[in-house]
Amino acid sequence: MQCISIALSFIKLNRLGSMRDSNTSFLHNHQPNPERLALSILFVALFVLTGCQREPIVDNQPPTEPTGLAVTVLSMTQIRVSWQESTDDVAVTSYRVLRNGEYIGVTNTTIFLDDTADAKMPRRYEVIAVDAANNLSSVSNPVLGRGFEAAQIPRPN
Repeated sequence: MQCISIALSFIKLNRLGSMRDSNTSFLHNHQPNPERLALSILFVALFVLTGCQREPIVDNQPPTEPTGLAVTVLSMTQIRVSWQESTDDVAVTSYRVLRNGEYIGVTNTTIFLDDTADAKMPRRYEVIAVDAANNLSSVSNPVLGRGFEAAQIPRPN
């Protein structure tokens, strides 16, 4: 109901404004500009139909947990972490990447390049999927990367 009252106020204001003539004083010809009024009514109709009548999308479901984490050591300071895409009832928008339990970055793809890692040190990577409503998935099973080896760590039951 509030959208309709805003829309009607907009038409009234625009109708008064259309009585102005840029070359003369206010209310020079006392007639509203029909083209401007029609355009205002069309705008308001679109506003009401698209903005007021639509129910907002409610997304309470978190995305699925990322799976299939894999680590590839590219150099002594670069490690690539990849995983299978998560799914969501609306949309997965990003993935948060954790190294040794600490947040290190975000990506909107299923690949993350950790270019601050020391490939000689053991690193434990985990990923969390995030949807458009900022719902978070469960933390993925971790994957351990060290040197040129990587092993998936099973989650304790």
